[in-house]
Amino acid sequence: MPSVFFIGATGYVGGSLLAKIRERFPDWSITALVRREQHVDAIRATGVNVAQPSAEKDQYTVIAEEAYKAEMTINVADCDDVKLCESILGAMKKKVEDGKPKGVFLHTSGAMLFNDLSANGNAVDGKYWNDNNEDDMRNIDPNALHGPVDTRVLKAGAEGYVTNYTVCPVAVVGTGSGPIKLPSIFVKMLAQYFLQSKRPLIAGEGTSRYNYVHIDDLLDLYLRVLEVIVSGKQANDSPYARFYIGSSTEITFRTVAEVYGLELTRLGLLSTDEVESVPNDKISSRMRVFGADMRVRGDRAHALGWTPRTVDMRDTIVEDVKGALEAIGSKA
Repeated sequence: MPSVFFIGATGYVGGSLLAKIRERFPDWSITALVRREQHVDAIRATGVNVAQPSAEKDQYTVIAEEAYKAEMTINVADCDDVKLCESILGAMKKKVEDGKPKGVFLHTSGAMLFNDLSANGNAVDGKYWNDNNEDDMRNIDPNALHGPVDTRVLKAGAEGYVTNYTVCPVAVVGTGSGPIKLPSIFVKMLAQYFLQSKRPLIAGEGTSRYNYVHIDDLLDLYLRVLEVIVSGKQANDSPYARFYIGSSTEITFRTVAEVYGLELTRLGLLSTDEVESVPNDKISSRMRVFGADMRVRGDRAHALGWTPRTVDMRDTIVEDVKGALEAIGSKA
């Protein structure tokens, strides 16, 4: 029965994963980081212990202490927080230096790591990033979005003081099942952007590719990776062979804009559902991210027997948008 330190219990994906872990592995001893007092009771109600920052100990001190004590640390929180990552890795390195067993770190990244930001909304004849290609993982740009943290995790695995695993999801849709009800971050960001502009916007032609996955399928991937971790089958594999991309469906961003523009207009929140193209010299930094081209394949994830459904955003859009609007305080 492993001891687990869990970061991200109050989040959309993290809270949903915690609930699934409690179902699949009820005997695990889990301690969850909870930063806000108002969330403590909800997290404790799931049957886990709670670790809280205080005036004497900030969150990074608590993270380091708990990561040192636990056999496995699971991070489903901020994948761009370098200090959080270094707190975990520093604790795991000290653990090995103190003669204790090497810890396991299951890190959550995001497939924007592989975005081609030069696309400006247009399809690029670029490479596919494949989780089954170790050279692709070795060549992750440390300056890319999520790159500073991901490369640190991979380097720590290569240096041998942590057994690293990474789950790297694309945009996630669907209703979460965690103790704190939150919407898809992707849908929330998209809704905010279109509400500000009063219409659906795309960069360039909108032919750049976007990928997404249903949250239930993503949770199944996490559980399959956890089964691998428990089995110990990959513990001695290359650190670059323990990276899993969670993607099921590729579409163009123009299609994304059309689908969400139509729903937001139906709710009376946009002036029109007609998609408008933004010229290159007017593309904002946020639009550059939405207009990036993403080509990813999860062959290693599929090798675990993971078979995600082909998702149509229209199947979940009503609840997804409703949750996003509640979170940003906008009313239809």
